Amino acid sequence: MPANLRVMGSPKTYFTSKGEKSARNVTPKKEDPMLQVDVETWNRQYGRGAWSYLSDLKEVPRYAIQASWIGHLQNKPSILDVACGEGLLVPYLRFIEYERYLGIDISEVAIRAAKMKEDDRTQFLVEDAQHYVASAKYTCIIFNESLYYFRNPVELVRHYCSFLWEEGIVIISVFLSAETKGLVPRLRSTCDVLEELTISNSRGVWETAIIRPKKFVVPR
Repeated sequence: MPANLRVMGSPKTYFTSKGEKSARNVTPKKEDPMLQVDVETWNRQYGRGAWSYLSDLKEVPRYAIQASWIGHLQNKPSILDVACGEGLLVPYLRFIEYERYLGIDISEVAIRAAKMKEDDRTQFLVEDAQHYVASAKYTCIIFNESLYYFRNPVELVRHYCSFLWEEGIVIISVFLSAETKGLVPRLRSTCDVLEELTISNSRGVWETAIIRPKKFVVPR
């Protein structure tokens, strides 16, 4: 964990050295089901390196598992990474020969760093993921510790599922807290869970899952 972060309370909440909340778990306001952060805060935090710990050793298992799942299920996948931050998943995806990858994030500072990873099949754009409309379809859409930053995560997943090819998959990673632990069960109402895995270390616990929109069969 970078020197400018400290841990307070249980479950973990991270703060910058100036006391600004920057963590995976901050208690939301009563009217907000999930944590809301404005773009200025994201840019300020990325600029100060508040999220640099996401590239350290403790985060490797999540990224590696997600890349392995994609490589096992899909041949030359097309990937949309929603709220991708600095594009930390991309190095793990290099091993699976993806056809194309698009990472979107609202933070200009994060995308500026992510663009160092761009090539002829890898692109990053500054976009508001809450309202983004894709111009192409994808075989895999990823929400890597991002769903709880949106006002209605279940509706957001439904929205993005419209950009999936048939038999496409969605991969989610959720840092578990009192506020977020019910998110995956809520998604089961509209999605099938193909596989799920719980990962834990000294930093906390994550639930990672492969989901797919339920297929509704019309009775004859």
